[in-house]
Amino acid sequence: LGRAIVSVGVEIQNTFTNWIRLKSKYIHWQDMRYIRKEFQSAINTRRQERKEGIEEKNPSMIDLMLESQEEALNAEEQQQEDIIDDEAIIDQMITFFVAGHDTTGHTLSWAIYLISSDLQVEQKVVQEIQNVIGDGEFTFDKLKELEYIMWVLTIVVFVFVVVVVVFFFFRFVKRL
Repeated sequence: LGRAIVSVGVEIQNTFTNWIRLKSKYIHWQDMRYIRKEFQSAINTRRQERKEGIEEKNPSMIDLMLESQEEALNAEEQQQEDIIDDEAIIDQMITFFVAGHDTTGHTLSWAIYLISSDLQVEQKVVQEIQNVIGDGEFTFDKLKELEYIMWVLTIVVFVFVVVVVVFFFFRFVKRL
């Protein structure tokens, strides 16, 4: 009887686990569909702006890929096989988006750790924020005035480069 109860419990657990896995895959699929739709919208908007002659001062990744797409479409037939379609542009955007997210998180984690481990640095950071922003609104222009914080972030990026840290981490793990 005990084995039967355990067997039924395991079956219930397996059924529930499989349901959770299916549900999470469905949610992931919905999320990816939403992300792809938003990126397609950004591509369409930028394509329309380019047709209207609205040029960016600093071209974005979308601009560069759309330019490549347009050049291939206008090229001779043998080069048209190299056309990057919208799906490929979206795939690249997702890759950069995810990579940028991880890199930013990594950099900020190290910056917060290093700032909090040195009281003088922490006090300078807090003082600079109070001097530049105070009780006012935080804007992009004020970000440019946070010179000490930008210096700290620059040091973090040079000392704790994500790729190098990951490389040495895996080399260390291999030795264990």
